[in-house]
Amino acid sequence: MRIFIILVTYVQALLWLLLFEGQPWATYSSTPERLAFFTVSISLIPLGILLLRYTRWRGKIIFGVFLIFIIAVAVLDGLSYFLSSPTAASDFSPEEADRIRDDLSAGRGVPAPYLLLRQDGDLYIVGKKRGPYKQYLGIRPSRVLDDFEVADKIVPHDFNEYAGLVDPSPEDYYKTRTHDFLSWQYPEYVFLITDLKVSFSAAAYIEDYAAGPRGIYPIFPYLKEFRQDGFIETLSDRYRTYGNIIRYWFETPHYRTDLVDDPYFLLLKGEKEAARKKASRLPAPRRAFILKKLKAE
Repeated sequence: MRIFIILVTYVQALLWLLLFEGQPWATYSSTPERLAFFTVSISLIPLGILLLRYTRWRGKIIFGVFLIFIIAVAVLDGLSYFLSSPTAASDFSPEEADRIRDDLSAGRGVPAPYLLLRQDGDLYIVGKKRGPYKQYLGIRPSRVLDDFEVADKIVPHDFNEYAGLVDPSPEDYYKTRTHDFLSWQYPEYVFLITDLKVSFSAAAYIEDYAAGPRGIYPIFPYLKEFRQDGFIETLSDRYRTYGNIIRYWFETPHYRTDLVDDPYFLLLKGEKEAARKKASRLPAPRRAFILKKLKAE
């Protein structure tokens, strides 16, 4: 009888997990299936109470471990759904972009609360503070941005080589010369880039959950995963997302503050002595690159 109660309680926990994971995916099962899961789970609650009351301590420990697993999966699922939703990301709305461009065209400058980060002739780069989830979200280009054209105007010709020394395996679908050049200098911001000489309103680099293997994606419910042709790949995506959520709590590639005063950027500001001092603490390949650049200037 005790074994039966344990098994039935595990089935109950699994049903609750399937029910929880199915809620954001309205198409994975019909309403009768959901109702069946809910009804069976409710009916099994008394058996779970019996388990905790009458089984020995080993059974309670096993049940406790299983319950912790279910709760952990539920929390990670909830975070994956939230972080991949539009509400978590910072963006420039079309209205904000038009307002900034109109003010710049009229000579009124950049309106509050935005910040002018850089100006090259008629090309303006405006920053907007990122949201509270910046360690989890990547930066991607948006709104008809020709990155090659913009990069030619603002990114030094040798930056690609240096960026490869800083981050040799980015694993990010959206990383470009402009992406790294801006986000490493200004990690607190998303960017609006507007050129008053061209017709498009504005282009932007905004927060987004999709960043290749470094991204955090919404989770397919277990029941839906079993129905997928690429079940193993889908399951791998689930655990990669779980791992990224946990890892980015401690260290993240999406929000790097260690490069704000990098010697490369100090040289661009004309601060040669500060760059020379900081270069001595860099890894050998980066140090050699900076020293060579110092000699050439």
